[in-house]
Amino acid sequence: MDPCLQFYHLLKHVTCNTEHEISKALKDSSITLQQAMILLHIEEGARTMSELSYAMCCSHGNVTQLTEHLLAKKLITQFPCKEDRRVQHVKLTASGSKILITIAESLEKRAHACLKNLDASERKKVTALLEQCL
Repeated sequence: MDPCLQFYHLLKHVTCNTEHEISKALKDSSITLQQAMILLHIEEGARTMSELSYAMCCSHGNVTQLTEHLLAKKLITQFPCKEDRRVQHVKLTASGSKILITIAESLEKRAHACLKNLDASERKKVTALLEQCL
């Protein structure tokens, strides 16, 4: 197999495993993976619906539907932009932050399990190589 294609397949496998781990972490919180992705995108601060749409590579309508579910669960709040009231921002609530902590804990366990056979030097090399791919 071509090394580039092999790398792609391995990366896809890691991505699928990570999504599976996130889904397991979300099982008790009653939110979907896509809703969790919205929370992850606004973890560092409020975002507009357009910014979320771009970051998630999906339509504005899809982002609107996802945020409506998160609003109903009180995991995010929504507020208008000061400069343009047609633009809506969303940000995390305390409950949304709590779910993100659960996700982070699950991902940390997965990351440690995934890299347990590598020493610190090898981990740094893998990280540096993956960063070069971005």
